[in-house]
Amino acid sequence: MQQVPGAELGDETLLGSAFEYFGRDAEAEPVYRTCLERDPNNSEVREALARNLLFQSRPDEAWNLLAHVLTERKVQSSGLLLIVAESYQGWGMHGAALDILEAAVEAFPELRKDRDYKRLYRTASKYKNTNKPIKSKSLVTPTTSSGRLRSISSRVPMAIAASVLLAGLGIFALASTKIASSRTIYVVNGLSVPYEVILNGQHTTVRPKTYRSMEVAEGDIEVSVKGEGITVPTQSCRITTNFFARVFTDPVFILNPDRTALCLREETEYSVGGNTSAANLMKFYWGDLLLTIDDADFRFQEFPSTLSLPSQSPVKRSRVTHLADLPPRTVAGVLASEWNEDRLKDWVRRLAESDADDPITTGLVAAALEPAEALQILGKLRSMRPLRIEAHRAYQQLSEIVEPDHDW
Repeated sequence: MQQVPGAELGDETLLGSAFEYFGRDAEAEPVYRTCLERDPNNSEVREALARNLLFQSRPDEAWNLLAHVLTERKVQSSGLLLIVAESYQGWGMHGAALDILEAAVEAFPELRKDRDYKRLYRTASKYKNTNKPIKSKSLVTPTTSSGRLRSISSRVPMAIAASVLLAGLGIFALASTKIASSRTIYVVNGLSVPYEVILNGQHTTVRPKTYRSMEVAEGDIEVSVKGEGITVPTQSCRITTNFFARVFTDPVFILNPDRTALCLREETEYSVGGNTSAANLMKFYWGDLLLTIDDADFRFQEFPSTLSLPSQSPVKRSRVTHLADLPPRTVAGVLASEWNEDRLKDWVRRLAESDADDPITTGLVAAALEPAEALQILGKLRSMRPLRIEAHRAYQQLSEIVEPDHDW
């Protein structure tokens, strides 16, 4: 079985469980094996596959997957060891069952008081010198032609239900995979200079204070930036959504390589009378390379002035946008009210790295940071080429304030 693009391990193991629910153990097995190939040390996947193999009456293979239960002393998984022993008894291999039970009780002494352990140990001891198969209470007795013995009459309605479910799961999986393979991502430039962005080999140029939309598949994304005077380092992020939930949700993905853009999610209310006493709900986003925001009705556009309503009841609508027209001083004020002083300083540092020839930026460096740090940053910017005139001017002005008696 091939890996489902965009699916997490938990999503795929749920698909294996769906097969098992309808008795399709052989079809569940490759699902679990694919998960185990992706993460060989995942104990939950190992145990799910072992359980699947036990229901196919393959205790040798199951036992090989459960060594970690003993070495890690996983009490919550100790019951699987008893099922392995019971499966061996189903084949009449009572010596092997005794070996499993003795290893289990050595690792988990409390099993000596367990009723199932006592029953299995008593049975294995009684028949250890025979090959007599013992019918299991929790596993179906194996046969040479199949791993399970079920009546045909009981399998027919189950097979019909399984076919319907699996057909639905197939359609659902195709839809989920298609969504994951082509996600819209909004690349936002928060600086006053243009730059080129490369996402996993895709190139686009984003003008100052604007955005460009791109299509990418869910997964890891490498982000590089090129531009004159730009010092944004290569970064990486990961877009991922739940395999089962993505059909029902549509989050907004915003990529801000310079990490200085201020984004907003806003909710408003429309009513027949056009008046509402409720103030718009606003939430600001800033500082991360990838911003994942709840679903929005309007993306990077204003709210429409009017809206057709399905009834007389008010309705709420939301939008997500980049507050591109706000000058840095206003943005700094918003950040100061929304976040603490340290985050504001961090934003000023990032802005200075890539937008240093904006007089407002250099002014914010001098105003928001401690004088010693501000002078250090401005001094570094003065030495860069092309010449940063505003950085020179701000450095001179701040130096005169810090050391007024010095002959500048």
